[in-house]
Parts: sequence; structure tokens; C-alpha cells
Amino acid sequence: KKDEAFKGGNAPADAAAPEPSAADDVMRLLSGRFDSRQQSLDQPSYFDVQLLGCLVEAPELGERVLYIEQAMRERSSEPYRQRLYVIEAGAVPSRDAVSSVYGLEAPEGFVGLCSRGVTRVVSAV
Repeated sequence: KKDEAFKGGNAPADAAAPEPSAADDVMRLLSGRFDSRQQSLDQPSYFDVQLLGCLVEAPELGERVLYIEQAMRERSSEPYRQRLYVIEAGAVPSRDAVSSVYGLEAPEGFVGLCSRGVTRVVSAV
């Protein structure tokens, strides 16, 4: 019966689970690959755009930082927009998230970063 005192690893059974963070949800939702291919086929006035998002380490900016790369899908190796998105908790962390967007001084070194499978450390100075 000693196992009843603990559930899910080393946490006591009565320990409260951490409240979900809207900032963590935003990070999860913006990470990955997205495109507007189907919309461009359904509505020819829309462009076929690809957006890639992946985690980078930028301690000077915060703990939740994404590299976002936007390109026409047929020229995905030539992005026309590259940014760092810093996602922070808002006034009510379980409900609100705030983003700040930063440009890059040398964006050419970041092209394809999300496809490399490594977390890049970025300096804000």
C-alpha cells in the first residue's frame, strides 16, 4: 500500500498540478510547419506561403523564444521574413499571453534553422 502515497513519479498524491500557461500554449501552437497551400488552390488570389517556427535559446530575451521563418513555399530556402518571437505570460497567466517581435541582424545565418533539428543559442547583444 505504500505506492498509494505517490502518483505520477515522485510527487505526493495531494500535490497540485501546475496551472496551464497560455504562453506555453502559444509556444506549442506556433512551433512547427504551416502553409497556405490549400487556400491558395481554393482561392487563387492567396499566395502559397510557408511558415516555420522553432525554439531558440535567447536568455537575454526570455525563456520562451521562437525563431519564425516565412517564405513562399516554392522558394522555401529564400525566406522573405525572419523574426524572433518572445512569448510571455500576460496579466492572467492561465488565460493571457503577450508576444514581442524582434528582427535579426544577420538573418542569412538562420535560413533553414528549423529543419536542422538543433536548438540554436541566440545573443541579443
